Amino acid sequence: MVDAVGGHSADKTPHIATASFSSAPHRIPQMSYTITVRVFQTNPNSGAYFRIVEQTTFRSGDGKNEWNLIQGAPTISFGFSGSSGALRFKSDKTNEPFIVVLGVHNYKRWCDIVTDPTPLQTAMAINEEYYGGGGRDRCRERQNASCNTTNSRGRKITVNYSVADGNCLVADVIVG
Repeated sequence: MVDAVGGHSADKTPHIATASFSSAPHRIPQMSYTITVRVFQTNPNSGAYFRIVEQTTFRSGDGKNEWNLIQGAPTISFGFSGSSGALRFKSDKTNEPFIVVLGVHNYKRWCDIVTDPTPLQTAMAINEEYYGGGGRDRCRERQNASCNTTNSRGRKITVNYSVADGNCLVADVIVG
């Protein structure tokens, strides 16, 4: 990247021109994001307890994304907008899988749910489909703060961002 006086930094760090048009390097601040996931299972009498069996991240660019367990809640951290993560849930008793995909696109949150994925449709494979013309791009671009669907067995699954704005987001996954 070129600064206001046409110079390049040795490490390719972008320069921001100041009022005096100094070529001194100033780093452009990156927006970091976290999404904390709270899981609510509202029908304990069904005997189907869902647990996370896979977690994955996808990033656009060179940011660092990672899942951590913070105060018992899965939390994904992104270096910047253009990133996402997916959680694959499965019930050992009923063998029902579903995938929740959460991310930030153009500085706004988004979410989606994929029910009844096949064994080959891992969270990693599904997460990549939201980028580069993979077929799920429109969902990411809509930037919805909530979504819900029903799986083939009639179980309702909902994702709702209870904190939908800012950099520290909270997404509630509700399994009926």
